[in-house]
Amino acid sequence: MKDVVTKKIQEIKEGTDVDPIINAAFVQIMGEKLKYILGQGSEIKPACKISRNEIQEQLQAQQKETEGERRKRESVKNKLMEVKNQLEEEQKNREVMEARLVRDQKLLKESVMALTSHLQNSKNGLPDTILNIITNSTSSNETSSASLMNDNWLLEDLDGKHTQESAMQNELDNLKDNLIFEKQNLEMAAYDCDKFRSLCDEKDAELKVAQMEKRNLEMQLSKLSSQGLKKNIPKELVEAINQVLEKIQEEVKARAMLRTAEETKRKLLSEKSSLEKKIIELEKRKSSEVCYLNISCLA
Repeated sequence: MKDVVTKKIQEIKEGTDVDPIINAAFVQIMGEKLKYILGQGSEIKPACKISRNEIQEQLQAQQKETEGERRKRESVKNKLMEVKNQLEEEQKNREVMEARLVRDQKLLKESVMALTSHLQNSKNGLPDTILNIITNSTSSNETSSASLMNDNWLLEDLDGKHTQESAMQNELDNLKDNLIFEKQNLEMAAYDCDKFRSLCDEKDAELKVAQMEKRNLEMQLSKLSSQGLKKNIPKELVEAINQVLEKIQEEVKARAMLRTAEETKRKLLSEKSSLEKKIIELEKRKSSEVCYLNISCLA
């Protein structure tokens, strides 16, 4: 560009009308500039075959996919909360049933003791052997009744726990499948973000070159203006400059959208890690419940 301007200035002679020469030089310079930006220069190849509109469409699709992943993640978190609440409710019910069983056993024991005391006070000459038989029979009935009640309760509780365990296992399997699917989506999102980052780096390099050339043009215009030349810029040249500025602004917007997509990706990875930790804790809790049931059955 400097060579073109220098050549045109050297062609100026004293007494020559310089306006047509200046206009021709600017038209030639800006024509080459537009061809370079649009990838149509005779000696310059386009830096990237993907247009800005395609990049924006891909970014919008990535944002929609991110929103869908966020909704799935919220659904999984809600399901985990439901399972946790069910476990807490089952724990409370089991504690209530244990307390009720202890209370019933205590009442039964007190009733048997009262009945034995009443028989001892009102035996009126009954043989000691008969009284011992009654007492032993009552104690045996008490023990067998309590043992039977305890066994029935344990069997019912075991069946309920097995059913709950199956439901929890199915829920955990579904959660694991969802996590695997989300992990694959996140890997694809990471790949797309890397691709967009490389494209934006290329666009950034082009932007810096365009800004540098723009500053050089402004310096040339300032020098020509300081030498007393008129500054008549054609309408086509003004439109070309406006198009260059619009393209620069659009490239800046595309970079901002890429930064937003990268931030969303980082948040999704963090929440995925937290969700995996919750699932591990839930599996440990389920294992402890199964061990407790096995110990109860053995007892």
